[in-house]
Amino acid sequence: MVSQSSRLSVLLPASVSFKLCLIAFFAITVLPLAAQDYYHQGKVAYGQRNYEKARQLFERSLETNPSNGNPCFYLGYMLDNANRRDLAVNQYRRGVDSNMDADLRDKAFWKIVLYYKYVQDWDNLAIYSEKFLRYRDIQQVKDFLEEAKEKRDPALARTRELTASAEKKKEAGDLKGAEADYKSILANKWDEHTAWNLAALEMQLKNYSEALGYYDRLIEQKPSWEYHYKRGVAHYSLRNYEESLADFSRARSLNKKPDAGFRYYLSIGEGLSLLESGKQNESRAKLIEASKLRKSPVALAGLARIELATGNRKLAEGYAAKLETGDRERDLLQALLYFNSDQKAEDRKAGREAFVKWMASIKSDETFQPSYSASLFLLGKQACILSDPELGLNALERIPESDQQKIGDHVRISFPMEKRNAGDIYREFDFYYGKALLDRNRTDAALNRLRRVQDLPIARYYMAAAFARKADEKNAMDYLQRAVEKNPEYWDYAKKNADFQALARSSADFAYFIQNNGKVRQSGPDPVRGNVDANKNETKKDSGP
Repeated sequence: MVSQSSRLSVLLPASVSFKLCLIAFFAITVLPLAAQDYYHQGKVAYGQRNYEKARQLFERSLETNPSNGNPCFYLGYMLDNANRRDLAVNQYRRGVDSNMDADLRDKAFWKIVLYYKYVQDWDNLAIYSEKFLRYRDIQQVKDFLEEAKEKRDPALARTRELTASAEKKKEAGDLKGAEADYKSILANKWDEHTAWNLAALEMQLKNYSEALGYYDRLIEQKPSWEYHYKRGVAHYSLRNYEESLADFSRARSLNKKPDAGFRYYLSIGEGLSLLESGKQNESRAKLIEASKLRKSPVALAGLARIELATGNRKLAEGYAAKLETGDRERDLLQALLYFNSDQKAEDRKAGREAFVKWMASIKSDETFQPSYSASLFLLGKQACILSDPELGLNALERIPESDQQKIGDHVRISFPMEKRNAGDIYREFDFYYGKALLDRNRTDAALNRLRRVQDLPIARYYMAAAFARKADEKNAMDYLQRAVEKNPEYWDYAKKNADFQALARSSADFAYFIQNNGKVRQSGPDPVRGNVDANKNETKKDSGP
């Protein structure tokens, strides 16, 4: 009997017949050879009861051709025989969702539905009964489906209801309501998908510690690059920079097929964590890497801050100029660059406007990074130096109290060109804070702050002015005397100070003390009263040191 291929070769020219044979050869032997070979060798090893070798061959077959579900059946069957039915059913499920021979698909579906009926997993029984019925119309499977619908866990129905409610509330902007729904689900039963959604919602609500708790549990149960990346962001938001860098590194190692978007966000996260840690050179490399992946205002702003912090003013100006007008990072950079007593009046004015805009942009921020606190101090200090106490006080009071205690460290980390030690910076903060409070007529608060640095002659001078404002003549004299012991020039300032003048007008003793550079008046007529009254209508603008 002549085969069909032989008949075909007779009908076709020799050259065409040769080409077809060549194509058939490659189609059969070259393309699927490895996968088919591993699969058939696996079946041979399975028939010989060499199950470990069979497992390895079937797994190699799947690696070579993941769309072939046949090896999954044998892998599942071997797990079944080892009493690992939970793992076996995963293999069967993988198989039926791929391409399988009809007989193996039938057997796999039966294994799946019988297992879920046995463990009373009504949700999965319903799902795979429906899939089986789309493939084969079997009455017993229909009965399984009806039973699953009747016996589904009521809590799961409640979960679906609450999930739908949470999604609807999120769309309407009711984030707190959505949060409550998700928490209700988890209070009843742990659910990975719900925990993921709730963690993202907590991040949106700036409840970073709560989000971190959910990411911890998700990672504990199923480590993945998505969970590690998100936990890294949570750690960054909580200022846990070493932990954020560790999570970003873990995410990088777990993601075996990173796309450009993943690499960009990871580089941004690493760059900002390194920046807040004071590792400017490492941060620069990460942010440059991010800026190559996509146009990024965040990367540009970070690079500008690095160059400014390390004294490269021209580079900082170049990066800042590339940011769009209205970007709050641009406003901050413009303020740091130009709101300074060393700049021209026109530049200082522009810098002040940028400072005011930036302050308005962070008004509602409940938390921010230490570099913002350091910037608030440097700009608030400049406002005080430039006789703008209201703006200076607004900036210094905006610094969180926890950061006030560490302001020296924050400034040195964020602006390494500041060569003073952390303790001196903190004392400077206390002085300017106290001076701004005094200028804004918050006298008692000013005294409390200035007392912390009363060893400074200038702090003593302004404490004396504060006591004079409170008509406390004794302390005013005492602190002024202690101030001028270190700097006699303070007498000249004191004679022009509005607070001292006001006390002098009501006290002959204090008037004599001021006019005679600390001499105490002897009892008798007031010899200088006329001179003090002559200054009564002078301006009260402070011309102090």
